[in-house]
Amino acid sequence: AILAEASAWYDQWLRTAAWPLWWTLGADHEVGGFIDTLSVDGRPLTSNRRGRVAGRMIFSYALAGVMGWQGPWRQAARHGLDFMLEKFARPDGLVRALLSETGEPIDPTPAIYDQAFALLGMATLQLVDPDWTDLPRLAGRIRQGLEKMRHPVGGFRESGPHPFQANCHMHLLEAALAWEEAGDASWAPLSDEIANLALGAFIDHRGVLTEFFDENWGKAPGDGGRLVGAGHRVEWAGLL
Repeated sequence: AILAEASAWYDQWLRTAAWPLWWTLGADHEVGGFIDTLSVDGRPLTSNRRGRVAGRMIFSYALAGVMGWQGPWRQAARHGLDFMLEKFARPDGLVRALLSETGEPIDPTPAIYDQAFALLGMATLQLVDPDWTDLPRLAGRIRQGLEKMRHPVGGFRESGPHPFQANCHMHLLEAALAWEEAGDASWAPLSDEIANLALGAFIDHRGVLTEFFDENWGKAPGDGGRLVGAGHRVEWAGLL
């Protein structure tokens, strides 16, 4: 009963608070896309724009369509995708990490994490708005670009200080599964590959899922190899 009550509360919160708030106050109708930060009293705050936020907002409003929200989910999702394709997309189709508040490129690095959320947003939009633009083609360009980020012994090498990590693979698995759910079976080899990497390297013989690894997908030395994220274990369990 408690879980059902919490589910009903969050469902109402999404429909009556979160989705309306971010479309009316979080959408930037001058520069495009969505801002990254609102104050607790609903004021847009000046900040750079992260690629992962762009993908998450597309996903959020596409999910609103999946859930039957009566608000302007289609307009909001398309608004987010238009900005991503115009400002975040690099010539090779991959998503830049960071833009300025006015939409100028700051960091062109293509993080696996950012590509995963762009792919998740596109896959979810494909479920509910498949005829607007060629989303499978756009996602295919990202998948092709990801080949440049592969690691020779398997999996992908993330940008930043932790190149060998479980979490970016988890979100990439989530995106690949979403594309399968959207009817594109060509993503199955990628989801199978990541699932096998998780079972063979990320999760040890005790069932413990660690976060960071060395270049051979053994546990990273020091504290990094001992770090365990409880929330990530729940996410991995659900995806697997």
